Amino acid sequence: MRTLAFAAPVFLLGATAALAQSGPTQEELNSAASNTRDWLYATHDYSGRRYVAVNEINADNASELRPLCMNQLAVVETFQTSGIVYDGVIYVTTPNITAAIDATSCAPVWRHEWESRRQGGIAAQRGLGMKDGLLFRGTSDGYLVALSAADGEIVWEANVAGEDTGDSINVAPLVYENMVIVGPAGTVNGWVGAFDIETGEPLWRFNTMPQPGEPGRETWGNHEGLTTGSIGGGSVWTIMSFDQEAERLYVPVGNANPAFYGGDRPGDNLYTNSVLVVDVNTGERLWHYQMAPHDVHNWDTSQAGPLFTATINGTERQLVAATGKSGILQVLDRATQEVLFQTPVTTQLDAGSPLTREGVRMCPGYLGGVQWNGPAFNPDTGLLYTPSIDWCSVFFERPETARGGGYEMDAFDDAKGWVSAVDPASGEIVWQYEADAPMLAAVTTTAGGVVFAGELDGDFIVLDAATGDRLYSFQTGGALAGGIVTYEIDGKQYVAVMAGSESGLWGSHGSPTVVLFGLPDIP
Repeated sequence: MRTLAFAAPVFLLGATAALAQSGPTQEELNSAASNTRDWLYATHDYSGRRYVAVNEINADNASELRPLCMNQLAVVETFQTSGIVYDGVIYVTTPNITAAIDATSCAPVWRHEWESRRQGGIAAQRGLGMKDGLLFRGTSDGYLVALSAADGEIVWEANVAGEDTGDSINVAPLVYENMVIVGPAGTVNGWVGAFDIETGEPLWRFNTMPQPGEPGRETWGNHEGLTTGSIGGGSVWTIMSFDQEAERLYVPVGNANPAFYGGDRPGDNLYTNSVLVVDVNTGERLWHYQMAPHDVHNWDTSQAGPLFTATINGTERQLVAATGKSGILQVLDRATQEVLFQTPVTTQLDAGSPLTREGVRMCPGYLGGVQWNGPAFNPDTGLLYTPSIDWCSVFFERPETARGGGYEMDAFDDAKGWVSAVDPASGEIVWQYEADAPMLAAVTTTAGGVVFAGELDGDFIVLDAATGDRLYSFQTGGALAGGIVTYEIDGKQYVAVMAGSESGLWGSHGSPTVVLFGLPDIP
């Protein structure tokens, strides 16, 4: 075990002190990709493909879908959760609520409300991890929390991000063997780390913002500025992927700070805006790919996945997709780190131009590109499906400000979204679906030849996976910015959609609501 260079977390035991002896087991998590009954990780399984081998709902009958029930959480909070499903129960989160809901009737099972220990933090919560009867989630005030899946009682809580930094834990934890893996958001000293599932004790940590003496520190030229704590970055905002055979963790790492001015941080600024690959058992860096060296546009790398295989020029290759707020879909060979292609999936205008004090209008803008829900991969069609936002803005360089500048968005009426189907062998766009509103929600694809997706204006939609034709839509009444999950119970396929408010940045409204869809029963 490596010597730990960070303080142990603070623990407060809850009412349930013993571990619940129930699943999912590690064996179930390992085989989740073939599981059609459950949805065990934020992106369905470790590979992050968001593909389920069910076909009751298909391109021929998707138009017959109906809403079956809904469960409104009755709070005014953002709803970016991915949701997980196990043994007939859906588990969802808001920044403060964790709720268990019956996966066929929407009936409430239990509900837990987190009481924040400090003010501030980032009010975004993107899902749970689960193993051995425990649920794991982060909080806006920097805690990692373990709850009993049976009743929602706290088993342990650990202040892993620190009370003096203002950092949050927004990412859905990845759980493997005895480890819960997360990283903080909103930080200038980013990291990804593993914690013991039974106690919350720290096991390893890799600093995405290298500390003195660590490799990568030399890519930050202003050493005096670094010591003041005003320069840095490397947040972990979004969902990780995991190659369980190679035991390699793929981590998307966020932007550098100040966000819009690079004069105080010369160099490439590793490991910001990168796909970071580490050994899951030790946290040792194996390799990385930096999508935007020395970024001054706040264009985080938002996705390091899915992991998948494709035949290219007659050779089967192990691949990983990488996307971000730059609006570029890239596919890399996991063995050689070769970049196979770079395909824009949203409008590109003056992208990457130097910023000025007067401002430069660029597409994608500050809220453009690919956000916290990335591509899905369907092995039947062989295509990647990527949601994206088409929304431009003017970027300003203002070194005297905290972020080194700012942005001014185009009118919201000008914003729209896309779902792009891309051939991973060539990078060619096979089809694109143009939406009237930004596409923030997750996309999910199935053996039924469909793609489930959602628009910020509240429309849940079903697309033909082969052609992009719109087969079905339903207005949920709340912005779609979270997960869309599908599963099969007692021979019936369900689709659970997370509808509600995204955040104040987008102007969306609505109480967090789970809406369940299915085909009408045939007498």
